[in-house]
Amino acid sequence: MLSTHKLHFSYPRGPSFDLPDITLADQKHLLILGKSGVGKTTLLHLLGLLLRLNSGSITINGKELSVLGERQKGFVPR
Repeated sequence: MLSTHKLHFSYPRGPSFDLPDITLADQKHLLILGKSGVGKTTLLHLLGLLLRLNSGSITINGKELSVLGERQKGFVPR
């Protein structure tokens, strides 16, 4: 299960995003649509731990991602 809560991210000299909350059950799919510049790629980078949140939380299978150590972080697509 994947869930996000009150995600906020700001680029240093660029836009900032308040992203919608997501709850996605196991074995389900999510389609992310939106106009250019609304944060689709930023959301994916946050989920993949390529960017660090300013605030909010991301939980995968009951584990809060912000508490993971560097050795526990990794993104392996299926």
